[in-house]
Amino acid sequence: MKNKWILCVFMLMLCPFVRIGAVDTLTPSSRGTEAADTAPLGDVVPLDLDEVSGEILETYNFSLTKFDDVTFGQENWKGPQDASLNCTFSFTPTALYLEGEFTDDFPFCQKAIHPSKPDWWKLSYGADGIVVTLEAVDSPTQRASFALNWSAQAIRPRIDMITSLLSTRQDFARTGCVELRDGEKTSEISGGVTRSVRFRAGVPITEIAEPQFFEKPLVITVELFDLDGDYNSASVLRQTQRTARKGSTH
Repeated sequence: MKNKWILCVFMLMLCPFVRIGAVDTLTPSSRGTEAADTAPLGDVVPLDLDEVSGEILETYNFSLTKFDDVTFGQENWKGPQDASLNCTFSFTPTALYLEGEFTDDFPFCQKAIHPSKPDWWKLSYGADGIVVTLEAVDSPTQRASFALNWSAQAIRPRIDMITSLLSTRQDFARTGCVELRDGEKTSEISGGVTRSVRFRAGVPITEIAEPQFFEKPLVITVELFDLDGDYNSASVLRQTQRTARKGSTH
């Protein structure tokens, strides 16, 4: 896929490491909280997503569009125009690759620089974003998870590492990459604008676990987190699949 991706709504597409030390102004809350994310990265080269997408070994399709997919905040979810997701999750020899489209009536809502540590204990991820969890079928304690962190207002998207099986880990994937661009559907609804956003992302397996982990049968869980303001407006959609042998496509 060689077409030029652009960052939805606000600016040209950015891998999360193009603007070193860029300020991430948080979505305004009732307290007007703002903060800056200024983690130094040095001379880091992010994944080439065109190259990664050409090395796919195994693909799984996820569609989170129905009420049955909502596992939290059922009373807040107003249908697929409120929050929904269609994407593929793929294994390559060196990386995990996601590509798809999500719909949100209040996109890119984020109240904390590190959404995986929200103030509200009922919510495991406190922002708009996608969380992926990989769990070994034969050993559920072997679990790794990461989030596609759109960032507030989609200014500086990146991949946050939530749980890693490595002895040393970073708060985010240093060589991971997230790209966003406008989707095909945008429509006004009462109280907001339903926006369709295309995305693709890649994270090296070496930033998640040892290569042997990915040779095991795994359970893949994809969660779409939707926030329309305060934490109590949140809803979560979830779908789970079990991997087959490498080399098959689903």
